[in-house]
Order: sequence, then structure tokens, then C-alpha cells
Amino acid sequence: MKKRKILFISAFLLGIVTMSGAIFGPVSAEKNDTKPAVWLQVSPTSRSLSLEPGDTYDGEFTVSNIGSESFSFKVYASPFSVVGENYDHDYSSEKNYNQIHRWVTFDKTEFSLAVDESQVIIYHVNVPEDVPTGSQHAVLFAESSGNNTSSNGIKAISRVGMRLIARVSGETNEGVEITDYSLPTLRISFNASQITATSKVKNTGNADAEARYNFEVKPFFGGDPVFSEEKTSLIYPDSEYRHNIAWENTPLLGLFSVTYSVSINKLTQDETRVVLVIPAWLLIILLILLTFLVIWIILKVKKRRKLRSKMQL
Repeated sequence: MKKRKILFISAFLLGIVTMSGAIFGPVSAEKNDTKPAVWLQVSPTSRSLSLEPGDTYDGEFTVSNIGSESFSFKVYASPFSVVGENYDHDYSSEKNYNQIHRWVTFDKTEFSLAVDESQVIIYHVNVPEDVPTGSQHAVLFAESSGNNTSSNGIKAISRVGMRLIARVSGETNEGVEITDYSLPTLRISFNASQITATSKVKNTGNADAEARYNFEVKPFFGGDPVFSEEKTSLIYPDSEYRHNIAWENTPLLGLFSVTYSVSINKLTQDETRVVLVIPAWLLIILLILLTFLVIWIILKVKKRRKLRSKMQL
């Protein structure tokens, strides 16, 4: 009888598994790995040039179809600039340092690519005689045509670009300054606190400047660094850039020696500070205990004074 029950339960469970497979269908690994219908790739992703007024530079880059269907695409040049101190990218505003997009021409601007096919794009940079000296920035875009329609009837558009970074010879003005620097010595938080540092650099010149940042955290009582990070950033002309850094794994309680340095051209600001990290709840408890201790001492002193006055009588 027990064997029949076991066989019946096993058959029942097997039936549920089979039915679930029939209803929901098997999970297809291929479906999750399906490539987009339209997918472009560009190589290289950036190119640095040294230009002379009146010169012509000839260059090339490659656009590849790494999608699952053939498509048509076009190429064009756009200005490149940054907006705000967080450096959001802007591909439409005209500035002194992005005029190079006007000097770019292509042998051909419209192409078609089959799957796994590549196309070499030839471009020319015709530098004017009266070009402003200093840095110039643009992006050479390859963008799929809006007429491309995938097999499921959805219009798919893909765009990739190659950064064009140029330096035009002439008189260079490298005006830079560090306008803000902050390295707090106390970190208090009800949640997980973080040791942070921030700075802002300003470029008032006509050429790019490279800012270098170094952030290092060591235990106060000695030892190897528990966190360090180095970074370089290109600071564009007529812009301000803010750099923020945080040690994500800062412990709830600790005493550390923190160094934060910022260097741009010949300017450097470098400070090392002792930073106390303490949770807010612990600080509140300590303040309450300290308050009680002060009250206890005051009452104790008053009591002794009363005893002394009685003894004198």
C-alpha cells in the first residue's frame, strides 16, 4: 500500500513538472544572448592630432557591423563640449575650443554594411589660416539610418563616435586655478559613513590641462594604506570640473590619516589630516554619558562644599 502511495505521489509531481514545461516553455539561452539587430562599433575610439594653421590632415577610422542584421549608416562631425562642473557632454553648442568640426570633410558620408562587415571611413581636416590656437574637440559620428527596420518591425538606431582631440600650434594660454578643496576631519552619520574629499579646478586658458588626483587612507596608528585611488582628468578650456572621491567601505568607527592631493600644471594642493569616523548613535550616547558625568561632578562638588561649611560651624 505504501509503495502505491509513493508511486502515485511521484507520478503526480512528474506530471506537474511536465505541465509547467508545456505551459511556460523551456528557458532559451540563445534568446538571452541574441544580438541587437542594429549594432555599430568604431575603432579607434579617439585620435589625438597636432595641427598647423593652413595644413590638411588625412585620417581614417573603421565602422563595423556587430549586430544581427544588415543596415545603412551615415557619418558626420559634431562639436564636443562639456556642461557644468560634472562635465555632462554636449554635442551641439558652439565654443572656441570645438570649431574643428567645421573643418572636417568626408570622401563619402553614406554606407551600407552586411553582418560582420566593416567599412573604413576616410576624413580630412582642413585647418583655416586664421584658426584660434589651443585645443580643439569634436566627435566623428557613425549613425545608422532611421530607415533600418528589424525583423520584428521595430525601427532601430545605433550611434557610435570617435573623439577627435587636437592641439593647434600658436601662443598657448594655460590659465588654471584650484577654486575649491575640502577634506573633512570628522565624519558622522546614522548610516554607514564615508571618508570623502572634493575639489574643483578651473581652466581659463585656451588649451586643455591635465589634472591629477591622489587619495590615500591609512590607519592613524600606522600600517599599509587601506584605500587609495589615483585619477587623471582632462580639463577643457573655459570650464570648471569638480572631482569627488569617497571610500565606500569606510568602517563605522575608526581614526585614520588621510591624504588628498590635486595637481594641475604647476599648481598643487596637498594636505594630510587626521579623520575621525564615528556613528551618530554612538556620539549621542557619549554626549549623554558626558552630560551625566558633568552633572555628577557638579553635585559632588556642591555636596563637599556643604560638608565643609557644616564642619566650620
